[in-house]
Amino acid sequence: MLFYKIYHNNKKDWVVCLHAVCTGHFIFDGQVDELSKHYNVLLIDLPGHYQSKDQPVNLQEPFDHTIREVTKVMNHVGIQDAYFVGVSLGTVVIHQLILQEPWRVKKAVLGGAAIAFTPEAMRFLRIAKRWIKFFPYKWYMRKLMVYMMPNENHQPSNHIIMEKGSTLGRLNFINWLHAIARIEQMYDEQISETNVPRLYISGEEDHTLLPSLLEKIEESQTTSVQIMKRCGHMVNMERPEEFNQHMIAFLESA
Repeated sequence: MLFYKIYHNNKKDWVVCLHAVCTGHFIFDGQVDELSKHYNVLLIDLPGHYQSKDQPVNLQEPFDHTIREVTKVMNHVGIQDAYFVGVSLGTVVIHQLILQEPWRVKKAVLGGAAIAFTPEAMRFLRIAKRWIKFFPYKWYMRKLMVYMMPNENHQPSNHIIMEKGSTLGRLNFINWLHAIARIEQMYDEQISETNVPRLYISGEEDHTLLPSLLEKIEESQTTSVQIMKRCGHMVNMERPEEFNQHMIAFLESA
């Protein structure tokens, strides 16, 4: 079973948090206190990540496999449905969960949503996949983090990720690198037809993913988009207080 961590505060509802690639549940350190005021909180380390490093990703069906593992944890804890907060890779998993088991998701907050990479980012990933066998994976991991978050205000997040998230291991890093390169194939616009309310929060400096978000996501009664100024990809780490304000206001709204 995947590693999970619970903050049980005798609340009625649960929030499940799913992290970004190359990271772990630690990226939600800035959200746990605020969420715990309103909800019970379940943090999960996705396959191959952080304290779930002994649970490798299934390369043949990485996202279906991940959904099964996440719902296995939820069932084990006794959670039928929940609010979800995801960042980057976590948003891909949540999108797939909404499509496959929408009754599981009451509402979803999607930070740095990964729907499709820009053509320049896809070229970077293709080069990485081609040459990674010749270099240490941590070198490529650092290159990936710096490429996605190049500005000075992004570096504290980069530092934390490299310090805590480098337990992924070479094989899992390669497998997830191949998986995230397919995110555009995974996004299904039928998700717009679901009744699950979604809030997308992205940084205006998220140069690899924001263009596709603005192109593909239309605001509606169930979908809203919030762009945070002077902020990069890891919005919840870089500007936790502002992210939390948007998150709680959305989750608590009628």
